[in-house]
Amino acid sequence: MKNYDFWKRQMSSDRTPYNNIDTLSVMIAQDIIGSEAETSGARSITRFIESRIKTKVLNILACRLDNQLPINGQFKIDIINASFQTNSGDRPDVVVKYVPLEEI
Repeated sequence: MKNYDFWKRQMSSDRTPYNNIDTLSVMIAQDIIGSEAETSGARSITRFIESRIKTKVLNILACRLDNQLPINGQFKIDIINASFQTNSGDRPDVVVKYVPLEEI
């Protein structure tokens, strides 16, 4: 079984297609291959997607619809406080932003 450090090295290597690290995917992968993956990893990811990502996307979408703003753009998901980016001890979370079609 490959560990997190292995995949982090793979993703940051010029000889792989993963040299542009998708930090959200790394955070999810860390849960999947972490020491508690067999007991809580998949459930934790599902809860995270349901409670954090979907909620934030739907809030932005509702706000745009309520204000009669266009919704033909994209949602950009980024992370803050991932354990591989900081040792601050702050809770990892996602930031969801709407990107208008004109800026894509």
